[in-house]
Amino acid sequence: MTNTQFIRKAALNSKKVETKRRTISYEDLDYQKVEDKLCWLCGGETEYVGRPVSEAIKMTFTDHSRAKMQESESICRGCSFCLDNENRSLRNYSILATKEKLYHPGRDDWRKILIDPPGQPFIAIMAVSGQKHLHFKASISQSIDYYPALLEEREIIIIREVLEEILKYFETLYSNLFTKTEIRTGEYKQHRIMDFGIERWEVIESNISQWRPSGLLDVADYVAQEQEGLKFEKKEIEKECITTSKPTRKRKQLRLC
Repeated sequence: MTNTQFIRKAALNSKKVETKRRTISYEDLDYQKVEDKLCWLCGGETEYVGRPVSEAIKMTFTDHSRAKMQESESICRGCSFCLDNENRSLRNYSILATKEKLYHPGRDDWRKILIDPPGQPFIAIMAVSGQKHLHFKASISQSIDYYPALLEEREIIIIREVLEEILKYFETLYSNLFTKTEIRTGEYKQHRIMDFGIERWEVIESNISQWRPSGLLDVADYVAQEQEGLKFEKKEIEKECITTSKPTRKRKQLRLC
């Protein structure tokens, strides 16, 4: 079973999927006999039922290079289902698919899902823009400790223990003055470092910086939330002692290299 076939099965098992905004209903499509054994897009077996490429693939489709069986002229039921305009929610919403059910998690749901995934197999797709077909680009996860997840179009291997550790450091900073952009890029505002405490910041930043080139930090950036239990009391900034029109001492400049 390929990724789109897995998602179709999960959707039909669910029939109705609750989101925070609305309830989405899924019903199967009308299919026809097709000539090819394998699907043009996903490469899975069609069982000679589906839709022809000319009908299932619209003019707006731009991922022709990703098709796994270019010589085929048939689209399987899974890909037909996921690409159909009646199922636009599979493009607009994030997807968590299991053998039993389909979910459309919100952004604030993903932290718990990634740290405590459902029983394998499952598919995890975090749709950032809500404007792209991502389902056929995802992989089916066979482990809950080391598994692929799609962040928009980028497949990232989630190492669950490592992601937990990164989140601990990321959320400590995010819960105390710093923005996600600062943490992700490493370009911090000096006054925030002063307020937080230089030594404390250096320890946490040294643990985050090693993961900055990694997709795991991008996932942490996407799912991290402020945690009340990680907040520190704000350190008071030392006031300048001014006895004349000029300050009596200069503030030291921080070195962040």
